[in-house]
Amino acid sequence: LDYTDCPADEAGNVQSLAAMGMGDDTSPMITEVTVLLEAVDGRTKMVLTLAGIPADSPGASGWEQALDKMVAYAERSLVPDA
Repeated sequence: LDYTDCPADEAGNVQSLAAMGMGDDTSPMITEVTVLLEAVDGRTKMVLTLAGIPADSPGASGWEQALDKMVAYAERSLVPDA
């Protein structure tokens, strides 16, 4: 899965990071996102690649939070009902 991510308001209008209080006007506006899924020993390995943003970007913590939530959801969903 490949897609382009950019900051936008609730109506979908592209906004600068500075306008959204998430950076300054030198911050990149577009992030190219690639998600690769691979079956490995009955499980799924996911590799997420972000291009177009610096490694030390403040947005990294947002990605980490989103992935942590996804893992927690998957773990809850996979636990059989007691």
